[in-house]
Amino acid sequence: MDLSLKLMPFQAEGVDTLEKHERFLLAWSPGVGKTPTAVRACARVKAQNILVFCPPIATSVWRKHFLDWSGYGDVRVLDSTNALTPYGFINGTGVRIIPYSRAGVSHPVISAAASFSDKWDVVILDEAHYLKNPDAKRTRNIYGPKLDLKGSPLEDAKRIWCLTGTPLLNGPHELWTHLHALKPDLIKFPGLGMMGYQSFVNRYCHVRHTSYGMHVVGAKNTTELAHKIKGFTDRKRAQDVLLDLPPLRIGTYELPEDQVEISSELSKALGDLDIEGFDDDELLAAMQNVQTSTARRLVGLAKVPGVVELVTTTLESGPGKLIVFAHHRSVVAELKDELSKWHPLVIIGGDTPRTRDAAIEEFQTVPKRRLIILSIEAASEAITLHAANQVIIAEPSPVPSRNAQAISRAHRKGQRDAVLAQFVTLPGVFDARFMDLISRKTRDIMKIVDPDMIASDPAQPSFPSLMEDQPI
Repeated sequence: MDLSLKLMPFQAEGVDTLEKHERFLLAWSPGVGKTPTAVRACARVKAQNILVFCPPIATSVWRKHFLDWSGYGDVRVLDSTNALTPYGFINGTGVRIIPYSRAGVSHPVISAAASFSDKWDVVILDEAHYLKNPDAKRTRNIYGPKLDLKGSPLEDAKRIWCLTGTPLLNGPHELWTHLHALKPDLIKFPGLGMMGYQSFVNRYCHVRHTSYGMHVVGAKNTTELAHKIKGFTDRKRAQDVLLDLPPLRIGTYELPEDQVEISSELSKALGDLDIEGFDDDELLAAMQNVQTSTARRLVGLAKVPGVVELVTTTLESGPGKLIVFAHHRSVVAELKDELSKWHPLVIIGGDTPRTRDAAIEEFQTVPKRRLIILSIEAASEAITLHAANQVIIAEPSPVPSRNAQAISRAHRKGQRDAVLAQFVTLPGVFDARFMDLISRKTRDIMKIVDPDMIASDPAQPSFPSLMEDQPI
């Protein structure tokens, strides 16, 4: 335990808040310090047996924070070795950390955690929005087959604390699983009983039915919902607690036409797309559909020469560090090869915790390591990369809030410089409209989270957020 580490006043208040609640959602902005707050809260309530579920990339972060911020000595992370003996991994007193990837299947460690001989004193659900889908196996393995905790590792837990920087990725409907499992009384109406998922959606969401299914496009009755969940949630925004955090600018960078070559394969893929006349919501839904994956991958590859030029120019113009996000492995691989002169560090899905930690540590501490290329799906959460103040998104996630999370790897506590995030667009194809839409919606989300931190940009018009009427 590092005795020199001190919580900030608002984090100490967070410890007090968690101590008072057996079931709670700590919905603080990314980068303000949820993890050390929860660790100290575990010590405050004298928890002996602690279970943490978190994204794979966050397992080492949690282990380090428990070792640095508390006196817990036995802190174990589930990996491929100890997964072979799940009951041996679970047994004993201390902290057990399980990545969500192990909870998405019927892994024996879930059964081991559910049949643990002692009650879990505290269960922490980090990045709890991973459990927003009521039909997902991961959600039902953790919250129980009927989402009522019965038969799950959480059934007899004394305390369950959810942590998330983005409580609403797409709308109020994503609160339902947490309320149903942890605070069912909050969604009960006299004479009607507890609200099911569809009833909750009908009451609190504006929806649109598209060719890709139901799509939530807004929120309603938010005053009522905010009142219901008031005692279950605590929201802290970065601009309220990190008064010295510098501003953030989000924009688009259109590649010059002489840096773009449309291959015949890409031309064919574009011709096969049937998205003409789609509105914004339909376009977003289409970009998440498997039918568009080939076109998106080819667009990503077509951007590589221009992104390489942009990265090179940026790094040659000053001493700063740079983060590049991409989606497809083939795009990440090409960027790594083409930018080899900068010896880029890379994190993709499937990397071992040791590999990820080494890359993060090297980027943060070694001056000569100025470039890191990240999978936006694997590395948009939990980690700190404030050594960089520039972010280039070559390929975004079609979920705007995940892009906001990615940008927050740099724009967080400890950042000393203004941060510039740029979405790279390919001119003349659907990508230009898609990237502009994604950048606008990402900016809207971050205005909700950190409105005073977003620098104005006359070249980037402001649009009302779909979630502007959301309660937290």
